[in-house]
Amino acid sequence: MNKINTYLIPFEPKELNFNNSQLKNQIFILDEKKEGVNIWNIIRTDLLENPEIKKEYNKLELENKKLIFISSPLAPYGKYTMEDNIERTKKYTRELLLKHQNCIAPHLYYPNILNDFNFYERQLGLKFSLQLLELCQEMNCYILNGYISKGMYKELELADKLDIKVNKIFIKK
Repeated sequence: MNKINTYLIPFEPKELNFNNSQLKNQIFILDEKKEGVNIWNIIRTDLLENPEIKKEYNKLELENKKLIFISSPLAPYGKYTMEDNIERTKKYTRELLLKHQNCIAPHLYYPNILNDFNFYERQLGLKFSLQLLELCQEMNCYILNGYISKGMYKELELADKLDIKVNKIFIKK
């Protein structure tokens, strides 16, 4: 069975000469960058018609993708309202998605369903958010003006306990 190959190429696929018969029917999917060099998963498109290869390809796609948990304040603090915090989190989420990085920000979702000002419902939202964190391989913690909320502390503690990589992003406004 033909395998899906990963190649190190020091240039973008659009720079390749597609008149080359070996490259004509191939899909190039950016996997990651290592030491400044793009790593591309390359697969012949005609192979995707084979169900076994399609299954292997889909499995490879899932294995190569990491899920990033977004941690940032939700509740109002200082001069920032809940709406300000939601807009900032949307911006962080959008930036990652536009970089083709899969991410989750539960505090963009749960407050639309649960009442964040009701203690029981807030605790329920935090509980489910922490369960989602357990599924992630990485966490981006956005710290605005040095502020870390109680919910963010809980997320940081769990990430530390589970040995999840944490990227602390300090923002000054």
